[in-house]
Amino acid sequence: MFSVLINEKKKAWSLLGLIFILTITAGVFVYPEPYNKAVNFVNEKVPFVKLPNF
Repeated sequence: MFSVLINEKKKAWSLLGLIFILTITAGVFVYPEPYNKAVNFVNEKVPFVKLPNF
């Protein structure tokens, strides 16, 4: 019985994580300006990392 509850919790957390990741991804495409500011900041601070802008 407990293993069923644990599996249901794992499914719920996996679904919440997927929704969170999809929300962030959609937000990047809808509002690219904050993403581009963050990318420019990282590109300036870390010279060996070059992230693409939208």
